[in-house]
Amino acid sequence: MATINDNINLRYQIYSLKVNGELDKPITIPILTRERANKYFNECVQCALVSINEYGSIIEIIDKNETLINESNRRPKVIKRRL
Repeated sequence: MATINDNINLRYQIYSLKVNGELDKPITIPILTRERANKYFNECVQCALVSINEYGSIIEIIDKNETLINESNRRPKVIKRRL
């Protein structure tokens, strides 16, 4: 029998959104902590933060950022490495 404690195994994932606001495809792999997932979510445009269970099924859509990619003035970050 399922109990409330079964939901302790929740993980988080960032999904891209379609233009109409529905979930599309996952952008990230499953993330263990919500703090780390929020870091990725704050940097994305037209995406959603969802909680998933241990089997990968979406439990809840926590937050959506429906700003269209064309409307934002964000540039991708460039990470420079020394060789």
